[in-house]
Order: sequence, then C-alpha cells, then structure tokens
Amino acid sequence: MKPMHRFLLGSSIAILSGALGRAQPATTAQEILAEATRRADSQHKIVFFDFSASWCTQCRRLDSFLSSPEIAPIVQKYFVLADVHYQENEGKHPELETPGADALMKQFGKPQGVPYFVFFDSNGQAIATSERPVTGNIGYPDAPEEIDWFMTMLRKAVPQMDLDERMSIESWLKRASTFHR
Repeated sequence: MKPMHRFLLGSSIAILSGALGRAQPATTAQEILAEATRRADSQHKIVFFDFSASWCTQCRRLDSFLSSPEIAPIVQKYFVLADVHYQENEGKHPELETPGADALMKQFGKPQGVPYFVFFDSNGQAIATSERPVTGNIGYPDAPEEIDWFMTMLRKAVPQMDLDERMSIESWLKRASTFHR
C-alpha cells in the first residue's frame, strides 16, 4: 500500500472511530423526567409524563388530543409535556425503547400497557396517574369512566384550571369518544 493510501485509510478509520466514540448515549427516562421537572419548576407548571410506544394506536390518539388546536393552549398553559418509549419490545422496533423506561414505570405504576401517564409536580413527586383504582390503566381516555378519571386527575393536579378550560377538555374527549351514548 502506498504511503498516501495508508495515510488516507488510517485517517478515515481514526475519524470514524472518533465519531463513534463520541456518540452520545441515549437519554434515559430518569434524565427526561429530571429535565421536565426542572422546566416545570422554572415555569410553575406540572409535568405530563407519558409512557408510549411507536406501535400504539391509543398513544397516537393521546398525542392528537394534546396537540389539537382547541386543547394544546390549555395543556401548554399548565403542563410541561415529556414522554418515553416503553414496551417497544412488543412492536417491531425494540431499539426505540427509552433506557430506564421499564424501571421508571415500575416506580410509578404497575406495568400494564400504554399509554400510561403520570402528572408530576416540579419536585418529581407523582400527583396522579392514569391508573384508576381497581380497574387499572385508563390509557387514552375514551370510555365515559376513563374520561371521568382523566378529569379527576386534572382537578387533583391542576386545581387552578378554570371551569371553561376543564369543560373544553371534557367536551373534546366526549366528541372524540368511540363509545356510543
């Protein structure tokens, strides 16, 4: 091999090795929660922490709800949104799993499906979870009793939310519900 080729090959390997060696490790679930609580503290808000998965249809429905033009301003007024990928091993992309999501889920709830969400205060203390007593995780609030639980969570976590804002949220969920009344 000619000296110039050896130099170029060696340089390419060194650059590639350096780039790979400097790759940032994936952000952990604990780091995501810590950053969200830091932001919530500085903004005087609550953390809306969502365990979701790329394959989860109900997770996408929750995302659509939170980002809808009618609901997003209310959510942004009171919450810092944060999410982690959880249970990705059940889908086709286990590499999307957020490191530490399973351990964090076990800390704040019984692993029982997604979406699963927790409202945290700015100190990282859980205020309310989507786990309803006796019946378990409501997931995306679709059924009447799930919507009722979500509204209970809101009243507990954000008592300063005014009646019009709560009514907007509840009405939106009821209109989007797949259950017939």
